[in-house]
Amino acid sequence: MALRFQDLDREPGGTGVLLFNRRGGSSDNLLGTIFDDSAPVHVSGGWGPFAGRFRPEQPLSAFNGQNAGGTWALFISDVAYLDEGFLNAWSLEITEITAIPEPSTLVLAGAGLLGVALLARRRAG
Repeated sequence: MALRFQDLDREPGGTGVLLFNRRGGSSDNLLGTIFDDSAPVHVSGGWGPFAGRFRPEQPLSAFNGQNAGGTWALFISDVAYLDEGFLNAWSLEITEITAIPEPSTLVLAGAGLLGVALLARRRAG
């Protein structure tokens, strides 16, 4: 079985990532499998049934910086002879990671605000 996730709105052909390709032999079931670039185990290091978190065949970071709106598709192909499978459910979770200021930056910003407040207090008093 091969799984490919693709953003169909990107041209030409959309950005695609191969998640899973012919892994696990005859026990290749995916049960509650989460594909995550930061997972401790690459999918090639797992064995079916695949349960838990795995790094996909290709990194999901290929989608970084792209607009999450639009049409997304999961392509499944069963390439094994006399083997069949079913897709019972799947979901997509898109997260946006924003830069978190360094603690020293927060301290300087806080000290600056405190200085402005003290200056305003002196002028008022």
